[in-house]
Amino acid sequence: MCGQNPQCYIVDNPWALQQAKKNLIEKYLVVGVTEQIEDLVVVLESLVPDIFVGASAKFRSSKSKKQHIRNTLHKDPLSEETIQIMHSSTTYKMEFELYTLAKSLFNLVKAENTFIDKHNLIQPILKPKQC
Repeated sequence: MCGQNPQCYIVDNPWALQQAKKNLIEKYLVVGVTEQIEDLVVVLESLVPDIFVGASAKFRSSKSKKQHIRNTLHKDPLSEETIQIMHSSTTYKMEFELYTLAKSLFNLVKAENTFIDKHNLIQPILKPKQC
């Protein structure tokens, strides 16, 4: 998300983080997060209906058929030591800062472009076409 500037390829570069955050805000219509993938499909259906009309229904119908590919069958828990090492690394802190911003921005876009229906499902707000 930083771009092609050589500064973007320097690990743990604060400038690169700031550039990525700036680009996230200024250059992307929406950026979703994996754990909200269904919500992203609904948001895209609302924001770009000419391309994504019906995408949420299609996603939901295929989700039940392919549920097994979205779940890991066996996960070993991380040790507390491993978690502490990860959380103390500069790279993790910077990545988490960008992730947190992306998630916050996504949730703002989602709040403006979706609603919860009577079946407790997230739905796109479909706006009339502008001429």
